[in-house]
Amino acid sequence: MSKQVFISYSTKDQLKVRQVKQHLEQRGIPCWMADNCIHSGEQFKTVIVKAIKQCDVFLFFSSEDANKSEWTIKEINTAVHLGKPIVPVKLDDAPYNDSILFDIGCLDYTDLSSITKYKSGLGKLESTLQGLLEIEKSETKRRIAWWKPVLWSLLALLLIGGIAAWYFFLRTPNVVTETLPNGDLAITVDDVQFRMVRVEGGTFIMGSNTRDNDQRPQHKVQVFSYYIGETEVTQELWQAVMHKNPSKNRGQANLPVDNVSWAQCQAFAERLSELTGCNFRLPTEAEWEYAARGGKNGTDTLYAGSDDLSKVTFYQQGKDRYVMPVRTAGMPNSLGLYDLTGNVWEWCSDRYGAYYTEFIINPHGDADSSVERHIKRGGSWYVDDPSTLTITFRGTGGEQERRQDYGLRLCCDEN
Repeated sequence: MSKQVFISYSTKDQLKVRQVKQHLEQRGIPCWMADNCIHSGEQFKTVIVKAIKQCDVFLFFSSEDANKSEWTIKEINTAVHLGKPIVPVKLDDAPYNDSILFDIGCLDYTDLSSITKYKSGLGKLESTLQGLLEIEKSETKRRIAWWKPVLWSLLALLLIGGIAAWYFFLRTPNVVTETLPNGDLAITVDDVQFRMVRVEGGTFIMGSNTRDNDQRPQHKVQVFSYYIGETEVTQELWQAVMHKNPSKNRGQANLPVDNVSWAQCQAFAERLSELTGCNFRLPTEAEWEYAARGGKNGTDTLYAGSDDLSKVTFYQQGKDRYVMPVRTAGMPNSLGLYDLTGNVWEWCSDRYGAYYTEFIINPHGDADSSVERHIKRGGSWYVDDPSTLTITFRGTGGEQERRQDYGLRLCCDEN
């Protein structure tokens, strides 16, 4: 079993703690956190005790709420009883209560209580955990004398290289497609599973008359039924289909793929269509906004699923921000779709063009537009202006343009 860190925290601090956890895991430090490691039917107490027993380091996030929590006190007592190394991290200046003071009051702590201390504190924490876990640094590159090859060694390398090339670049992945009872599609590519949510067609009012000019005028649009990805395409799915990962932000397989251009997304959709027999593509701008609003029975919220930005995505204006694994940044909207607001920009199939005033049925972008730019929707973790995260905001990018916050969500025709 690989070495890992158990994270003890108050649920009220979950967002801050999750941000630190992602930072650590991106640097090769595996962490166990109760919010996504306890499954339905499991007893909370039993799972927690087992996780503390199996961990190598106990990481306690101290705060006013955590210091008073009955659960965190029990977790600390368990770690002390089992002789686990304890590393305290302060999220605010609240003092330890007597129950905690006796066990960890004398330990040197990492201070993340303010923005000025945050960056240096993360570095200190990373170094401390690496030392305790004895994580090895990358090995020194070996110098191989090119002038001493042995014929049989060369042949063996060529054989291994050929097998590896076949496996990673030429081998056709194993694909299984299943229609679920509720009409959604469950698709597995090798061991990577993803879901396409069925969206019943309907009519809605697209755009906004109160925001930027290019979001005007509001106009009536009808879309046909279709499927759209429950989440953004992940790095592990892109890897399974394309045999490579172009992303800038790595560390977890269920992070959304990023650093992909509109043209690359087209190639990805075509390849997945060949493997599955389904007609995968990028959503039209109308399909994207219809899904973000909640479909046929949707409501006119500012963001996808709520008027409260903090409920649907992780975003802190003017502070450190990070891309989040899919399904973890906020609640889904009424269709069960995650991360339509924030995380990464999502390419649409349309080229950019002005809105029309008349009623349009199933629009597929402005094919007559002279603007060689394509629509992207939803905003991202990287943007500074929260207005770009609204469901009507229209971003654009060139066909070959790539950035660390450009990703995609798949769409698929119903028939």
